[in-house]
Formats: sequence, C-alpha cells, structure tokens
Amino acid sequence: LQVNRMFPAHVNVFGHGGNGLGGSGGIGPDPLAQMAQDLHEGAPEPVLTYTTTDPEPQYLQMYVLSKLTTTQWQLSPHVTADGSASGTLPKAQGQTQASNSTISTQTAHVTFSDAASEDAPLSFLPLPYPATKVKVAGKWAVNDDTGMVFGFNNSLSGLSYSVTSQDLEPTAQQLARAGSPAAAITSQYLTVPAAFRSLTALADKVTKSATNPYSKALALQNWFTDTGNFTYSLKVNEPVDATGLTHFLTVTKKGYCQQFAFAMAVLARLLNIPSRVAVGFTPGTATGVLNTFQVKTSDAHAWPELYFQGLGWM
Repeated sequence: LQVNRMFPAHVNVFGHGGNGLGGSGGIGPDPLAQMAQDLHEGAPEPVLTYTTTDPEPQYLQMYVLSKLTTTQWQLSPHVTADGSASGTLPKAQGQTQASNSTISTQTAHVTFSDAASEDAPLSFLPLPYPATKVKVAGKWAVNDDTGMVFGFNNSLSGLSYSVTSQDLEPTAQQLARAGSPAAAITSQYLTVPAAFRSLTALADKVTKSATNPYSKALALQNWFTDTGNFTYSLKVNEPVDATGLTHFLTVTKKGYCQQFAFAMAVLARLLNIPSRVAVGFTPGTATGVLNTFQVKTSDAHAWPELYFQGLGWM
C-alpha cells in the first residue's frame, strides 16, 4: 500500500503544510522501533558508506522526536514550515551567538547500500547535524525546526548524495552563559506528562550541586556514564512508560541507548532544560580506505539533545 496514494499529501495527512510530518495519527515511521529492530539483528547488515572531510565524524541524524507521551517519544506534531531541501538549508534552530571560532565545516559524500528500501513512501536522509547544504536527486523537503530532510516515493537503494554540515564546539563558558530559552522553545520542548513528575525528586538529587542548566546537564551525563552504576545491555524487557523508566532509573539500571536517551531527555525537561531525542546512526567504522566509513544496522542509535540559547541543540 502506498500511503501517499491512499492519503494524498494535499489532504494534509502528513501535516498542515501538505508535505510536512504532523502528528496525525502515527502515519509516519516509528523510529525507535526501527532502531531496536536494527540493534537486535543477529547479523548486522551494511546501511551506507560515506567519505568525509571530518577527522572525527559526527552522528548521522535521521529523526527528531520532541513529543513526549506517557509511553514514548514521537515525531513532533508541531511542524512549522517545510521547504525544499535543495541548495542552502535554513540556519539551525537557536544558533544566534556562536562565533566562527567555534564552528568548523565539513562535507560528506554518502551512498546507501543496494539492499536499502527500494520503494519507501516516506524516506529520511541520515545527516550530520546541523546540515547546511544537501545535494540529492529527487524531491526532498527540510523541516525548519528540526533539520530533518525527508521525501516521498524516493528509493534509497543505491542512492548517493552529498551534505555539508557544521561542527559546533562551544566552550564550557559559552554553554554556562547561555540565556533563557525563547518562548517558542519552552512551549514545545519542556512538556512532561504527569506520569513522569514523580521523577523530579530524583532529577533534583542527581543535580543538587549544579547551579545552571549546563552544569545540571553535565551532572546527569556523569550519573548515567559513571557514578550511577548503569550498565549497557540489549536484553531489557521494561515497558516503555513511566513505570518502566522509573524501574530502569532506580532498580535495574540496565538498558541500551533507547532507555538512556529516553531517561536523560525526560530528566532534563523536569529540570527545565529543553530536550528532545534524536535517532539515527553513530559514525560507523573506518573501512581502511582514506576518509571512508561504513555504517551498519548495528550502528543504529538514539541520543538526547539539549537546547542552549544562542548555541542551539547540543
């Protein structure tokens, strides 16, 4: 079934803009389920290869999940504007005071495996964030808020494209001095369902010595990676709701990237730090050919992104 033939884009199934990704009943992909399936495959399959000028390649972001429900993170229904992804892309959300000294620019040339989806009604491109320019065949759109690039009825099998992106590396001082987020950010990226409110005391305890959003974010990160005694495991059966998250944080402390990303983003919001969950791939593995990397299904990944005014999503 071709989704866009059953529900043509002009009737706004994918968002009020006609070609957007609005939260209209879950017609779009389920990124976390897709990622979990990739990670649990017995034999990892190649997804794509790329060459890059970046000496330390970034994660390849495909989806941005900013709507938190009682059971999951979802693609946001608050889509603003989508424009053509050809040429220069919109400036990354929140980047207003980053100096040129903290930004470097790289270009990557990406080629999907021939085994990639041949006939996907809705496809997303893995891109380093934030991307500033994309050159790709077919019709693709970019969402101004999230930087997601997507298209309808574009085959990914063997698809090649190039992407220019920025690598923003602010100093600790710049992050600590970040001002209060704009109202458009707080209204969308701080919402937490009541079911998670019981975790506020835990968030406050972990960050009790922190004095600003940046130091609180570092305290959370340090807790998950060091002092909290968490372990990585794909063998988890926790329900994806507030009960399961609480059990993960206080009892089992065992999970994989989905649990860690979910948890940090929720705790950040409880501390009034705007957050969202990104899904895509880690940089993959060097192939032995100069500046060339291969990404497999085992590189599927989810990670939290926190917002700092003037610097954007980090």
